[in-house]
Amino acid sequence: MLHVNIDKKRYVEMLDSINLVVNIPTIDSKVINKMKLAGFDILNKLLCKGTDELTSLQKDILTAIFWFGNAVKEKQRNMKFIKSVATST
Repeated sequence: MLHVNIDKKRYVEMLDSINLVVNIPTIDSKVINKMKLAGFDILNKLLCKGTDELTSLQKDILTAIFWFGNAVKEKQRNMKFIKSVATST
């Protein structure tokens, strides 16, 4: 079951699964260096700011990253599509 609040750009997904296994990848120095080259330092600065310190463009960028990240990891194709559309709106 999915509940979406478009005004607040939030969603809640109710899962039937009890045991969820999370695979956390290992991040070594090579990966960190690649992330820095890809602009992670800029993103990190945005993530470290308080909500009241962000411009509207910065808030929109972080919101888009949030929705895109959720779309990428989604397993259901229809939910993947909806979350990717929410990124562009």
